[in-house]
Amino acid sequence: MPFGVEALYEGSKTFVYKRINQIAMQARYAETVDLANTTGLEQLIARAKLSINQNALLTSDEKRIAMTWLLGVMQDQAANEFDKRAALADYVLSGHRIAN
Repeated sequence: MPFGVEALYEGSKTFVYKRINQIAMQARYAETVDLANTTGLEQLIARAKLSINQNALLTSDEKRIAMTWLLGVMQDQAANEFDKRAALADYVLSGHRIAN
């Protein structure tokens, strides 16, 4: 069982990182929901396409995969409009694709 200054430091560091992550996740959630509620589906689709095409770090294959994901979101019959807007808003804000 670890003890001493090093254990205290590691425990404190883990606590702080978890707290920072929790705060960041709450902020990202609020920002995503706000964008999804205030922006129409067509606008979010256009912004997502633009984000994909303008991302200089994506390879051609990664851009193709992202565009395929975008098409999947647009055509997902199981998702309601808010779910689609939220997935697109999350992508626009973070670059993360939610599995559909």
